[in-house]
Amino acid sequence: MKRVSLAALTGFALIGAAACQDALTSPQLAADARYEREAGNPPPPPIDTGATGSFFATETETFFQTPSNFSIPVTYMFNKTGNSGFLHFSSDDANGVDASSNGMVKFNAPADFSGKGTVEIQTDEGLLVIDLESVNDALSFFAPCGGESSCFHVVFDHATLFPPEGPPIEGTAVIDPGCPPDNESCFEEIG
Repeated sequence: MKRVSLAALTGFALIGAAACQDALTSPQLAADARYEREAGNPPPPPIDTGATGSFFATETETFFQTPSNFSIPVTYMFNKTGNSGFLHFSSDDANGVDASSNGMVKFNAPADFSGKGTVEIQTDEGLLVIDLESVNDALSFFAPCGGESSCFHVVFDHATLFPPEGPPIEGTAVIDPGCPPDNESCFEEIG
């Protein structure tokens, strides 16, 4: 059996510790430069905002002829560089909005939208249920925010209104940027 002196063992430990310490604190400039080239500018942070929307009945023989309007809290993000983004829907008990925890619409260029989950909104006309998977690629778009330009316009082909009385009414829903749902001006009547 070989024996190693305590002094030699301590010396190896100190050399090993110094080597590890040196390796952890040494700058890695080449890796940082590579990351900067590959990552470019990071996407902008998501915007917590509100959306306004309307429900339109697809059957003309129903008693429901005017659109049902609503407001809903959303988080919007659009990455101009990557030409992609998302619109995440949030619940708002105070305004009768119940969104799936995973309720969101994703966008990838050129016009590829995908949705997941549902949103239920209590409106004056009844409970409105929007199927987020029914997002319409051809009629929806995401764009940069700023100035007077619209950030998003999202059309859903399958929405159902459940009035207090009568059968459910099938239709479509459209969502555009609006004011946050806790802003009373969102609910003021016009006219």
